[in-house]
Amino acid sequence: MSYKSIIGSKKREDKISIALFGGVYSQIVSHLLKDGKSPQEVNEILKRFGKNMGERLVITSGFVDYFKSGINKLEDVAKSVALIYKMHTNQELSDIKISGSGDLIEASDTHCAFCKDVKLGEMPDLHYCETFSGIIEYLLDIYGWNISVHEKECKATGADKCTWVIRIKGRK
Repeated sequence: MSYKSIIGSKKREDKISIALFGGVYSQIVSHLLKDGKSPQEVNEILKRFGKNMGERLVITSGFVDYFKSGINKLEDVAKSVALIYKMHTNQELSDIKISGSGDLIEASDTHCAFCKDVKLGEMPDLHYCETFSGIIEYLLDIYGWNISVHEKECKATGADKCTWVIRIKGRK
């Protein structure tokens, strides 16, 4: 089953518009910052939010069906990260690469759907799109991967692109 058939099989009314998601998401981040949370605390909350979203994706998206044979190789991990992004945002990552040592994957998007049109200025410690890190961690944990994910740079805080670093620690 291809990811296009998974995405295409969803009824239109089952999807939330990315514009609606972006509006709600920006209000959540704004509220957390106004509530006195530090950027690090906001990052942790957004990552937990992403893990909860990952759980919901498993239930509703067909993600598990796509990887019936499992995610067994590093290349499978990279493909699954691209699929997760596509399923959630309905757009492709700009770039995804595996490091020469095989323990890091970098995924990036120059037109990030999470922070589209968001300009927070100089807040280098805030990782506005950290929710995607939580989604990846949750979904790959299901397949026995011990990984950590963090957003390295974010368009919302002035970078040219959003980049997530997936550190492969091994199998569970």
